[in-house]
Amino acid sequence: MRDSRLWVPLPRGGGWEALSGRTVAIFQPYIPWYRVKFFETLIQSLAAQAVTCTIISGDPAPAQDARGDATHPEWTPEYHSAYRTIFHRQVDISVPLLRSARTDAVIVGHLGSSLNTNLAVLRGLVGSTRVGLWGHIRSYTADPNAIDVVVERWQLRHADHVFAYTRGGTEHALAAGVLPRKITTVMNAVDTSELAQALRGFDEESVRVFRETYGLPDGRTVAFVGALDRSKRIAFLMECLERVWETDPDVHVIVGGRGELESVIERWARDERVVWIGRAGAAEKAIIAQVASAIVMPGRIGLIANEALLMGIPILTTPWPYHAPEVEYLVEGESMRTSASNTVGSFSSLLVDVVGSAPQRHLDWHAPTLDDMVANFSRGVLTMLSD
Repeated sequence: MRDSRLWVPLPRGGGWEALSGRTVAIFQPYIPWYRVKFFETLIQSLAAQAVTCTIISGDPAPAQDARGDATHPEWTPEYHSAYRTIFHRQVDISVPLLRSARTDAVIVGHLGSSLNTNLAVLRGLVGSTRVGLWGHIRSYTADPNAIDVVVERWQLRHADHVFAYTRGGTEHALAAGVLPRKITTVMNAVDTSELAQALRGFDEESVRVFRETYGLPDGRTVAFVGALDRSKRIAFLMECLERVWETDPDVHVIVGGRGELESVIERWARDERVVWIGRAGAAEKAIIAQVASAIVMPGRIGLIANEALLMGIPILTTPWPYHAPEVEYLVEGESMRTSASNTVGSFSSLLVDVVGSAPQRHLDWHAPTLDDMVANFSRGVLTMLSD
């Protein structure tokens, strides 16, 4: 009898292989560095359950590529993405699923404009391959497009399983009619093991040298940590700091990140009160936790929520409607403080208020861990394969 499973490509173009046992292929637009540990651990976790997991990745979109976080692990087969601008949006029109076959299940991003996702759902309807969707599930970071809303609801109702980043996505899937047993709340996380180790063993002398090198005043420093792109509202933050400096010229800001707006930050960093350190690793974040009163994030809050909770310093933000799902991990008035309005004056006032009080690290805050995420995702895969 003919094998009805899909085939998956061997890593680095080594041909094609029919895999034994249960198999699942996860299609990823590209693999940023912060996803590597998750996928490696997920592959190991599923292998222990006799499930072979293959991650198939493409190329980052131009704005994503500017962050400098794309990786190319040896264990992932790759395809070349084909990005086109359609209605002012970067859309990947490649369909790698056409080059992949014979696997028991595929997991694709929940995205109405994705040809690959729509083809996966259609093939799932007419064949035996199980189809999983993963991602935000509801619109967080942009206003919903009317056509996407219809298509994504169709995807949800016809997929075999839904992997939602957070509880908000799960509630959206339930409202769309997806059965509870077909939904897994992943609790999206980033690997914070190195950061935790750096925080436990930070060197007081290194902190002192860092302060002296950049002239950071005690209790009058904040930090921005994240991608340097428009979603983070860099221009808005700059305007707010200019307003703050009118009344408190000693406030300093540490900027940790890479992205398409690096040229803007380079010009801004000519002011000695702005310290740009490039992409912040675990060691840099551990120092930031000792010298900064807060993380300033007037734009999109994403996985920085996990790290800020571990660092024990609050995130200052605005009532901006486009935060990512991970904002749900934060508690208003404790791990997050939101300005009264989405204006330069209001956010500046919040910033002045925070730097004017004694900085304090909170060591009892907790966030979802990568181990939690892997365990949740693995359970979801097993449920999808057994239904």
